[in-house]
Amino acid sequence: MAKTKIQRNGWKGVPNAFYVAAMRTTDERISDQDTQNPQWLDKTAEFHQAFKALDDAYQRSQASLEPKAIAEKNVERDLYGQVLEQVSKQWSRLPDANLALHGQRVYQVFKDIGFRTSEALVAENEKVTNIEQRFQDPKLQADLAAMGLTTVNARFAQLTTEISNLMRQRTEEKAQRVKGELKAARDAMDEKFADYVELTNALIVTDAAPELEALAALHNADYEKIEAQIKQSRSQPTVLVKSMIVGNHRYSVPEFATWQTLVDQNDKIFALAADGSNRILSALPKASKVGGLYLSQGSVAVKPTDAVDPKKEYMLSFLTPQAETATGAQE
Repeated sequence: MAKTKIQRNGWKGVPNAFYVAAMRTTDERISDQDTQNPQWLDKTAEFHQAFKALDDAYQRSQASLEPKAIAEKNVERDLYGQVLEQVSKQWSRLPDANLALHGQRVYQVFKDIGFRTSEALVAENEKVTNIEQRFQDPKLQADLAAMGLTTVNARFAQLTTEISNLMRQRTEEKAQRVKGELKAARDAMDEKFADYVELTNALIVTDAAPELEALAALHNADYEKIEAQIKQSRSQPTVLVKSMIVGNHRYSVPEFATWQTLVDQNDKIFALAADGSNRILSALPKASKVGGLYLSQGSVAVKPTDAVDPKKEYMLSFLTPQAETATGAQE
């Protein structure tokens, strides 16, 4: 009768969250095992140390700067925005045409820009910025004053600035966190996991530690659950990035994702430009052969802080016009 062995060879390519979960459940199963095989005990001690290093690195990489403060400011900002929008809307209905005009002009700005408090933070910040640019018009300043909304608008704008600054700080800090630390910890974990699977399966086959066969069955059941979770996560909305050089690819879009999120999740596909231009580049070898490709939407470079919109069409554009011309000539 065939022995039950661990059926997983590795977890390469699996997102960090699922990878850490797989290693955690493996470490927990190991800690519950009471075999006294000295070789296995030595190997699992090494596994445990590698997992501790991985978990520490992962937790540091996930730490965010005052997410609660950002959320609270956003709730407050939304209230001020709703007051501005709804008060101006009601003023626009007044029977006195001169008074109604104040509300009509201000409310029209909200309609033109399509302000909604339900949008992702990055998108809402951009719309508020556009609203405030329109509100610089002296007529609109007078309208806001006439309706008693000057102070409300000032707070609306100030909160948006504070939210944007906190988000920028979070992005910068995340970029500054040592990615190499997590990668090194994961590489070390890969090695220890492979060693652990190889030794455990060998001990099972040779009957040197037959009690490990039940442990292997538990591992397999755990891994099947994690694989199912990975498949489920892939049912998230996807965004299409087109390129005639490296091909068209779709990427899962988590809730409230910015392009920085996708860069972090696909660091072998995308990279941030090292020249400070804030552009997102293709990290694929084919891209470098044509002088480089950068992510764009229409003719505009996509910024890491931009919200990912699955309804929009994104593409990888040539960094240099010469490369585009040369490639076009070849085709």
